[in-house]
Amino acid sequence: MKYILFAAIVIAVFFGFDIGSTFLRWLGRIHMGWKDRNAWREAVEKSARKQKAWSGTIPLTDQTRFTWPERIGGRWRSERVQAWQMNALNIALEGKAREFDDSGNSPEACPAALYALLQGQYEEAAAKLAENLLAKAGEGTLPYTPALPDVRFADSLQMLCPFLFYYGERMRDLRATDLALRQLEEFNRLGTELRTGLPFHALDTRNAAPLGICGWGRGAAFWFLAFAESAVVTTGDTREALLIKAQEAAEILLRYRLPDGAWSAALLTDTRPESSATAMIGYGMWLTGALCEIPEYMQAAVQARSALMAMTRKDGTVDFAQGDTRGIGVYSNLRRELPLAQAYALRLANALVHL
Repeated sequence: MKYILFAAIVIAVFFGFDIGSTFLRWLGRIHMGWKDRNAWREAVEKSARKQKAWSGTIPLTDQTRFTWPERIGGRWRSERVQAWQMNALNIALEGKAREFDDSGNSPEACPAALYALLQGQYEEAAAKLAENLLAKAGEGTLPYTPALPDVRFADSLQMLCPFLFYYGERMRDLRATDLALRQLEEFNRLGTELRTGLPFHALDTRNAAPLGICGWGRGAAFWFLAFAESAVVTTGDTREALLIKAQEAAEILLRYRLPDGAWSAALLTDTRPESSATAMIGYGMWLTGALCEIPEYMQAAVQARSALMAMTRKDGTVDFAQGDTRGIGVYSNLRRELPLAQAYALRLANALVHL
């Protein structure tokens, strides 16, 4: 009898994770959506603080039933993904990040290093990170991961470039500025589709072959923000050149906006609103509109906010974000909460507080 009881407890624990999270997600979607902008902003911030304190797992799989093999086998989560997504929340909430890896092995450390420099913190670690990145790049450009040394991802543009531009200007180090420019120029030349202007997910530098889908929503958002966020931390001719590119990207992305003001996970084919792309592109529209004084972009940001309000649960959790991408061409079919979507929704909400 005791073995039967033990087996029942084990089964309940394993399947309880799956049933409980699925039920809570379903429950949270009942009567979701917000009308009051200020109340929505406060609820989004409250949920962001809860997510930051809880540091819940961002699954690496679409599996929602019988997930214990992934959990036990170490295929359920990635510490790298956890770290940079939680840093995105910390930046949105506090305007600063946690400590970061200064080895230069991943661009994911760069947003944290940028905000550390802006706050006058971890300057020695930021300088070490920059030097390591410059040494690894040499006269070329940087990969997203050492495991794929010839592949350049759209994601890494937004992570690397604002940090390198700011470090280059602050330290008067032209090597860093030149590296950031090379990253952007290479991807724009080889990693964007000629007819639409949209970025591919990645490119292979060995044969100049684009990889993944054209117009992956979150990838397009990273690409856009690489220009807009870099323009914020630069000056002079560099800033003007980045703003021109940000405007070009904004014009392209406006052509693929959904009727409700949102963007989808696959801009050329999907008609379902997706919150991470909407929040990030919406924030980029606000940045570019504010810097260039273009009302159309500001209006696009306002409409993106309205779309996000419709995708937010009553507890302030921004929902319907595409799950984590498991590789080039392997995109999640799940729509769920995601710290990155929460973070950029909060940044957009705060940016538009008077609009």
